[in-house]
Amino acid sequence: MSGSTLGAGDLSPKMMVLGLVIQQEDTVAGVARRLNDQFPFARFPRTAAYKNLPILATKGYVRLIENGPPNEPTLDRYGGTPEGAERLRGWLRNTD
Repeated sequence: MSGSTLGAGDLSPKMMVLGLVIQQEDTVAGVARRLNDQFPFARFPRTAAYKNLPILATKGYVRLIENGPPNEPTLDRYGGTPEGAERLRGWLRNTD
């Protein structure tokens, strides 16, 4: 997925998940909870963090810091990368 497919100006769950991880490293479950707490009216799918964090990691926007226990991917901990921070800044600059 190229940077342009993240959608400049699009309030997508992917960009909100990226922003939350850039703001503070967290587990998948923690990001999911923060996404719901901070954007309750956006009605993002409950699976937004679970689906998007591995995708963002393959693109280099976040990195897996620590694996959770076996069979508990919700406890995998992710942190932001400089590339992710730059992508988020670019996206914010392009919002209307």
